[in-house]
Amino acid sequence: MCSLSKIFASLGDKLTALGYLNLATQNIYQAMAVCENGMIMYKTKLSLDFADYYLLTGELQKRLTD
Repeated sequence: MCSLSKIFASLGDKLTALGYLNLATQNIYQAMAVCENGMIMYKTKLSLDFADYYLLTGELQKRLTD
């Protein structure tokens, strides 16, 4: 998971942790505009980071039962 997001999630600040993951998603096109392969690799990493966030915070269980 993104370092800042992981730190805030472990401290129990779920909203800030999710905010940092969303911020990383928004800045993807500026950071990786040159290389399409790099962008795909980064999107894949972010997908895994979001999965880690939902598993760590327990949000996944709430989403599956709603």
